[in-house]
Amino acid sequence: MRFRTKLLDYEQIRKVHYMFKSTLTTLLGAAALVAASFTSANSADKPELKFVMAGSASGTFNSFNKVLVTDLEKFYDVTKVPGGGSIKGNKIFQRTDDVPMYVMTKTGFQNGRVKAEGNPEFHPGVRANRMVLAISYYKTMCVAAGNDIEKIFAKAGSLKIGFDEGIAPSNKYIANFNRISGSNHIMVPYKSSGKGAGAVITGDLDAYLLNEAKALKFSKSGQLTCQYTQNPAGGNGWKPLKARVNDDWFGWSYTHFLIGHVKNVDDAFADTLYTRIQAIMANPKSATSMKLAKNGWFGEIMSQADMMKTYEQAYDDTINLMK
Repeated sequence: MRFRTKLLDYEQIRKVHYMFKSTLTTLLGAAALVAASFTSANSADKPELKFVMAGSASGTFNSFNKVLVTDLEKFYDVTKVPGGGSIKGNKIFQRTDDVPMYVMTKTGFQNGRVKAEGNPEFHPGVRANRMVLAISYYKTMCVAAGNDIEKIFAKAGSLKIGFDEGIAPSNKYIANFNRISGSNHIMVPYKSSGKGAGAVITGDLDAYLLNEAKALKFSKSGQLTCQYTQNPAGGNGWKPLKARVNDDWFGWSYTHFLIGHVKNVDDAFADTLYTRIQAIMANPKSATSMKLAKNGWFGEIMSQADMMKTYEQAYDDTINLMK
């Protein structure tokens, strides 16, 4: 089971102080939600929901989206809308105004990125009461199986390291790697983590800061050696990157937040969808919960107000990342 009840103070996230709430009220509420997750609406009563698959066709995000759709189809008449990537998928979401629409994106990161670049908002008009899902995850450093990952920290090194954060944030990472190690590593941008992982396996790249869903997959297959996660508490058998570099730059423990948004609905529809998704993630037997565990992701069981706080923190952190 991979969910957390609430992310609290965000400075504590960076300092590895995660806290959990477990009151009787919370437990009773969660039990009621889980029970609700097993009750499907009659097919004739299912409301329509268009679900934008905002990721690459075979990528990690859409692999998760497909599983969530399966759980939501118990309650909704879901139509999957091909997104062709996060940016294109979000554009489809933004310009469709006639039916209930859902999309999951790294909204805080993307809105912060375009703000720092002086460009129009990626996702304008973010509203807490239209947030229905929050997931956090981390990335970890990977090299080809059998290679020495410690070489990325060696002085005067000159390795090709891949990133998929966009040019400006990725340049910040490589600049800080070079600063703390006295190296001359080269940043190589990728749009797809899968392609980046493949480049490490074939030897076209020396290393990659890879999302942990892919890192777990290729580690288990014996194709990559991964170590040093952005998770400040460690996790998935990996040590914290921040502890390894012994440096205060917050990018070493950057938390990646995914937010699910809904639009073209009233408050009742949004509240019900939020409640159902929370129940699905809290249910360890749901397909979505098991997929979260497989990906090494955390489904955040939190209020919509707290989802807004995670969005705002990701937004602020991304702007700082790009300074």
